[in-house]
Amino acid sequence: MKTTVRILLGAIVAIALIIPTAEIHAAQSSVPQYNGYRGGKASKNDRPGKTEKPNKPSKPDKPSGNRPNGGRPGGNPGGLPNRPNNGHRPNSGNPGGTPNRPNNGHKPNGGGPGGIINRPTGGHRPDGRPHIDRPPHPGHPTFSPAPPPYRPNRPCWKPVPRPHRPLTFVPYSKAPILNTFLGLSFGLSLNNSINLLWSSGYDIDGYSDREIYLRDVKELGYRWEDAIAYYDWTGRLTSISFSDSSSRFNLSRYNKLQRKLSQLYGPPANSYQVGNMLQTAWFDRFGEHFITLSYELQTSFGGQSRYYTTLSYGYN
Repeated sequence: MKTTVRILLGAIVAIALIIPTAEIHAAQSSVPQYNGYRGGKASKNDRPGKTEKPNKPSKPDKPSGNRPNGGRPGGNPGGLPNRPNNGHRPNSGNPGGTPNRPNNGHKPNGGGPGGIINRPTGGHRPDGRPHIDRPPHPGHPTFSPAPPPYRPNRPCWKPVPRPHRPLTFVPYSKAPILNTFLGLSFGLSLNNSINLLWSSGYDIDGYSDREIYLRDVKELGYRWEDAIAYYDWTGRLTSISFSDSSSRFNLSRYNKLQRKLSQLYGPPANSYQVGNMLQTAWFDRFGEHFITLSYELQTSFGGQSRYYTTLSYGYN
């Protein structure tokens, strides 16, 4: 009997001990447990009971790294990414792998604010041609007489006198108007004339207060040894003479020019011979400007006798 009672008491005690343990486990299972994860990411330190910080707003997920064809358009099927155009930038095409920017290294529209076009570099035009400054306008005196030498004592011939115009002479109606020659015009100042001739590439042998001396000038299809532009006391261009000489008597140039000028300006206004000089004169359409052609034996500044052919332009 005692044995039975002991067994029953032992069973009751065992049941009493088992019930609290099950309740404790049930209570623990009902409490939310933190396993060291934040927002789905594993934490480095899983400390039980540590107060968790509020989760920051998550950034948008980047595209998955397991994209087809290596994750980039045009990639290899094996997952190795290939850049477009074999690793070059768009529009490259440069052999050797050196990337070229579009538009030959320039930014679109010149790269400047508002689409300002790039200025050509290296002093070149956009079409490759070198850029050249325009000569100054004759109406704006900007020349400082430095390049050609100042030669006030240089010997020179006197200007050709104005020919006499007969009262009965009528200018040729189809004759051109003589207003410019060598890029100069009557009445142009001496300083502006030097500037214009120098900018145009003429060989200026020097100048003085009333003359400009030129060498190797071409006019009416012939090359002349010397040319002299004459100016009045106010510094305005009044006439110009072209001369060429030879050691022997030769009227070939004189005769050819006489025929050519007669075709342009009509029959000569006068033609005469004085001593050893031949001279013929014409006038332009309105008779305001004259042309003279002469042939004469003279003594050169070096003391030699030479035959000179001289073509002159001037105004009345």
